[in-house]
Amino acid sequence: MTPIHSEITNLRRLDVENPGTDHEFLFILAFGQVSLLEIDSVIESMKLEASIEEADSSCVLIKSDFKSASTLFSRLGGSYKYARVTGHSISDALDKILLPFRPKFNWTVSAYECQRDLYVETHQCLHELLKMKGLGKAKFLEPKIRSSTEQKGNLLGAAELKATDVREKILLEDGNDLGIDLIVHGGINQRQPIFAQTIDTFDSIEFEHRDVDRPFQNPTKTLAPRTARAIVNIALTVESQSLLDPFCGLGTILQEALLCNVSIIGVDKNQDYVEKAKANLEWLISKYKVSQQLRKNVFAFDARRISHARLPRIDAIASEPILLPIFKQNPNVSESIALIDKVRSTYEKCLDEFSSILSKPGSRIALVSPVLIDSSGKRRSFDLKDVAEHAGLKPYKGGKKLANRVSDHLSFEVQKKRTIQRSLVVFYLS
Repeated sequence: MTPIHSEITNLRRLDVENPGTDHEFLFILAFGQVSLLEIDSVIESMKLEASIEEADSSCVLIKSDFKSASTLFSRLGGSYKYARVTGHSISDALDKILLPFRPKFNWTVSAYECQRDLYVETHQCLHELLKMKGLGKAKFLEPKIRSSTEQKGNLLGAAELKATDVREKILLEDGNDLGIDLIVHGGINQRQPIFAQTIDTFDSIEFEHRDVDRPFQNPTKTLAPRTARAIVNIALTVESQSLLDPFCGLGTILQEALLCNVSIIGVDKNQDYVEKAKANLEWLISKYKVSQQLRKNVFAFDARRISHARLPRIDAIASEPILLPIFKQNPNVSESIALIDKVRSTYEKCLDEFSSILSKPGSRIALVSPVLIDSSGKRRSFDLKDVAEHAGLKPYKGGKKLANRVSDHLSFEVQKKRTIQRSLVVFYLS
């Protein structure tokens, strides 16, 4: 069953008499604040009939109609599951849950920031409901449980199957009627619990296909397509018709921008990367039937002098200028400071250039910057706020709904064992 068929099947089973009616949906986030900012940006840029109601580091509660919610989710890179809210108590959830029309199917219960007792009770009650309805032959798929670091053992950070397993073993399940993934969230901002039934998960196979099946790949030096999609979505506004990646490498950000229906300009001082990016883009255009009306231009140039290039209108900039080399062990403090200072210099030189070529006030720049973990365990990064302000740029933190929820530096890789991690800084032309 195709993803589109899956979406149609889900909407059909929801049996909504008025598809334009607003409902609440829970979006589960992959990259924390980056994902939150992405959702806000896409709602704005695509003019969707949707609004963010509440959010925390794991999820966002959105009010929307079904069509807008589906359109939003299909555009995102940083959310891996979305679900229809069925209530704020177990009884409400079980009263409104949609049950399959056959006795054998797979089911699971997912939890996020949820007390363990509530999770256990939800599982038991759903199990009893299935037996009462003559669906006792359904198979429960055990989720992987992760305790919260704040309250070990009592509060579940998450209890979930991999998104690929939810999609393949529950939502698509050989093209038959869908199984059940019932979500219980302990309550955003310590409010009442939220229960929701999963509609769809992100298509990990398709994102992976755009990475490993293209002519040229280098996973040690390029962003994953999902991450690139999130960054592109954050950079675009409702008026964006073009996007520049001034350090385009193999073209991952450019690929995702084309799929978001904007013209692209790619620049890299390495001619070999330019040729490989062109090959990757031609593969993408052929594979995904990208509109021939979109402009595509990739050439060799030094991004630190980008204002001297003959560029067409630039509405948005998204890029990862520098990724530090992979270290076998964490560098010492002095080496870390020297490396970060060197990287900072490049970013500072570029900001003036980048701001000078943006088409109009409000245009955005989204830059991935490295975070280096030194031998003492300290995270080494740099602040561009003063340099950006001098260049006529201000930090972008989303619309009014996101007031005080988004930081200046957005971390989306926080694994403790990694020496080099990434953060995102976003500015707009004032």
